[in-house]
Amino acid sequence: MTFSISMVLDSIQASVTDVLV
Repeated sequence: MTFSISMVLDSIQASVTDVLV
């Protein structure tokens, strides 16, 4: 479960970075 949460957070962070950049 921890791995799933980590992947989700990573995905969200990548999306946010994409929007900011």
